[in-house]
Amino acid sequence: MKKIVALIVFLPLFLQANIYKFSFCGGYYDMGSRSILLLDQTLISDPSLYPFLNCLDSTFCAPFGNATEVNSYDNLNEWERYFDHKLDKEAIIKGFYRTSFLDFDKFLKDHTSKNYVPKNELERYILASPNKKELLQYFWFAKKCELIYTGKYELENSWYQGEGFGNSEKDLQKMYQEAVDLYANTQDAFLKNRIGFQIVRLAFELGNPAQTNEMFETYMKYDENSKYIYYRAMERNATMLYKHGKKVESLQQFWQVFENLQDRKSIVFLSLQRLPMLGLDLSNHPSENELVHFFQGFYGNHIAALQEILKINPNSTYAEVLAMRYFDSLHEMYFGGNLNNEEDELVYDHLSKAETIVNNQLDNATVKNKELWSIFKGIIEIAKEDYEAATATFSKTYNNKAYKNQADIFAYVLKVLNVKEFDIYAMDRLFLELKGNKNLFNNHGVRGFYFRKISQLYAENDQKIIGQFLSYQSKHYSKNKVAKNDVLTTNFDASNFFYEQHKYLEEKDLLKLKELITAISRTELEHFIVSLLPKDNEDFINEMLGTFYLRENDLEEAIIYFSQIKKPKQFYREGIRNSLFSAAIREYFNINFLQQSDRFHENYKDIFYAPEIDEDHYVDNKLLLAKTLMKLEALAEEDEVNAGAYYYMLGNAWYNLSELGWFVNTLHYLHYGNDGRNAVKGYDDWSDEDAAFDSGMLERATFYYDKATETTSSDEIKAKATFFKAKAAMCFDAIWNDGNYTVGDFCGDHASNFEELKSYKDTQFYQEVIRECTYYQAYLQGN
Repeated sequence: MKKIVALIVFLPLFLQANIYKFSFCGGYYDMGSRSILLLDQTLISDPSLYPFLNCLDSTFCAPFGNATEVNSYDNLNEWERYFDHKLDKEAIIKGFYRTSFLDFDKFLKDHTSKNYVPKNELERYILASPNKKELLQYFWFAKKCELIYTGKYELENSWYQGEGFGNSEKDLQKMYQEAVDLYANTQDAFLKNRIGFQIVRLAFELGNPAQTNEMFETYMKYDENSKYIYYRAMERNATMLYKHGKKVESLQQFWQVFENLQDRKSIVFLSLQRLPMLGLDLSNHPSENELVHFFQGFYGNHIAALQEILKINPNSTYAEVLAMRYFDSLHEMYFGGNLNNEEDELVYDHLSKAETIVNNQLDNATVKNKELWSIFKGIIEIAKEDYEAATATFSKTYNNKAYKNQADIFAYVLKVLNVKEFDIYAMDRLFLELKGNKNLFNNHGVRGFYFRKISQLYAENDQKIIGQFLSYQSKHYSKNKVAKNDVLTTNFDASNFFYEQHKYLEEKDLLKLKELITAISRTELEHFIVSLLPKDNEDFINEMLGTFYLRENDLEEAIIYFSQIKKPKQFYREGIRNSLFSAAIREYFNINFLQQSDRFHENYKDIFYAPEIDEDHYVDNKLLLAKTLMKLEALAEEDEVNAGAYYYMLGNAWYNLSELGWFVNTLHYLHYGNDGRNAVKGYDDWSDEDAAFDSGMLERATFYYDKATETTSSDEIKAKATFFKAKAAMCFDAIWNDGNYTVGDFCGDHASNFEELKSYKDTQFYQEVIRECTYYQAYLQGN
């Protein structure tokens, strides 16, 4: 039997769902996908059109409704009133949606038994109703109609072992006749309209336009108590009117559905896309003509459609939506790029046309909502960087509170934009204004924009740390709510910022940050910035300064700052891993380094911290590390016999602390453990191909390895120092060959040191290299 396919596939309906419940279109923006959000899109006149505003994750901002959902509003409200509020929505949902067709069939057959016990409140109501027979027959038939779409006897996650319901033409014709007979035998007007809908729907499924149109006219009666189902039937009828060649009449009915059923707006839009209405003579149908231009503009050129709609109706709510979508994009593009000094040509797309439209609306005496168009005028002036004109626009009197609040927001933003250079007092005044005005402060975008601008000013004033920190902060404020309207209650783990932003932490920046932290007097803004830094902020800046000087091998200065830390336990533990003074021919990152190294440091246990620490994720004590490095330096100068050994261990230490070493995280600012190869000063992680490895630690390691070979008489130490110099100066080609990487064409100091290593063939270490280092093996094969 041939299966009937409808022109447009629609979803099942008994109590058709409408889950539209608007809270704020644009809530997704809080996820941070948009940079700056200052314009309140909900300023349009018609709240029912909020879902058509700009969104991120879907075509429509808020859910219109889904017929597979059961928490409907309009439709359930009608049923609730029909039941005289003796059944609430939950009881209706449970009694129908959560009940299978088989259970309804059993209910119909078994309810006459004296021993029958109602299974839910809906059954109890039906059995007690004087209209029991009609209710029983309708609910049973409606549940049966549901099978047309679900194709199963159970509503959710079930399997019926038996004959399934088919969608063949014969089956549909049989159900269609059942529906007509049921309508004739039903007196209740509310139920008759519901049955009428099923008749129209079945005619629709049979694919007969003329029959569908006739059934709609015959069986559907407009009733204020059941208008939802009337318009749902009209939606089916509108599709068949189009197929019947009655396109204008079809559009008229689609428009009525669009205007009256919130949960069907998106479906009507899809229908208008599939049944294109452009080119029709709609001169006598202005409302429907507006809708056609609206859906065309929604999916296409907003400004072109906006011009056409305003010719028809200068007060069109559809025009407000398209204008809001355009100006929201315009302001977001401008503020998203302005502070990055980027030229975004999209900001100026259609700007002159938009300006003409806005001016015409403001000059048109028939336009009612001129305050909205005045807001749009100010946005154009900002985009054109005519801040003086924009300030005048937003400073005028607005009678509507919502528009006044919006104007105040942009007026404040303009004050921020007009701060062209670092002026701590001007910046502070704006901060106090932000804190003191709930309308401003409660707006995520305003907070984020202020801190973004201030961060730029700090960066331009050579205060990179504070600038980057406030830029980081601005993202936080632009996407997170602030408790109790108080900026000072909003704190987060600021130390994460400093842990992640190593490349900005240089000496001059650190000293400027220390100057701010230790200042005797500060502005409110500066107090706020300091309040956001990690607790014990003098300790944390001393830790970073100590780390900086330790990286630079300025050990005396490093020790001075580390010694000033009052609570060192918040940064690191009491000891150091002595193995960082040893070296390994090969390093396996799933094996502890101490087990792989030559354990050279164990020959000089009296020098190092005891007991031995064998933990990969141990947080080394930087003060003790600096003192140990200084001790080795002094011993090397005092003890000629062992100088080579001391210099060799210093070389190992700096190699291991470098970007190539096992202990790379030890010299991070605010170190939290060796759990990843994050950035060290001057280079980023391996994914950053453009970063230069210029921390200076590898060069320092090479310097000490050279000192070791110069001062020792031990060929073993000379062999070790020579090999690890080569390791610190890696230079070769990696070639993909037959599923494996091979190395060759060694170059630079890597090659020269490998060549030098040949002169130590008689050492034990050389034999270990031959056995363990495939790189050296490859070098020997090629040389």
